[in-house]
Amino acid sequence: MTTATTLTETTTMVGTRVDRIAGIIRGVKILGRTSRNGRSYLPETLRSAAGLYEGKQVNVDHLRNPTERRSYGDRIGRLQNVTVREDGLFGDLYYNPKHAMADQLAWDAEHAPGNVGLSHDAVGRTTRRDGIETVEAIESVRSVDLVADPASTSGLFESIDNDHAETERKRIEAERRLATPAAERWTGQSAIEEKQLAESVSRWRDNGQAIGGAIG
Repeated sequence: MTTATTLTETTTMVGTRVDRIAGIIRGVKILGRTSRNGRSYLPETLRSAAGLYEGKQVNVDHLRNPTERRSYGDRIGRLQNVTVREDGLFGDLYYNPKHAMADQLAWDAEHAPGNVGLSHDAVGRTTRRDGIETVEAIESVRSVDLVADPASTSGLFESIDNDHAETERKRIEAERRLATPAAERWTGQSAIEEKQLAESVSRWRDNGQAIGGAIG
């Protein structure tokens, strides 16, 4: 049996893709395929709902009383460039760098992504499949809010694909090389070459002794 349900799910922040000057946190995870509330979201559900999140305003914290109206001070940004991936909905969070919570949000996104997450308050249709509450459709999105206790996934940037991870590894390695003094890099390379030379001489000496023994 299909049931109309209020859906509240949350994702957390994992990653360091913050542009503080422009006020953008790129590639945030808006909604995952499964949640800590025990719900499962079908791929077609996410595809159909993506447009509901495009341009959606983002607030600080859920309202304690659903009947209350939002304060202007609650509004911190909006979602743009929403896309569907295999493991959920992703997009860019455009936030106001002048907002009272902006610095805290940016710092957490860069250094402590588990401290904050996106939580959506939506209405949809659910049914039970193999004992799991399955979301068949998201009909409306009331709000998307920043909260301290995320529920649906383990990271706002949770799905960093292998290509991105490799790019990040190379970038960090390049920065480390640039930060290393030239003399230190030369010394390190010399040590490696000296070790390789010593190993070659040792192998040559061992081979010579083995040949000499065979001839004797």
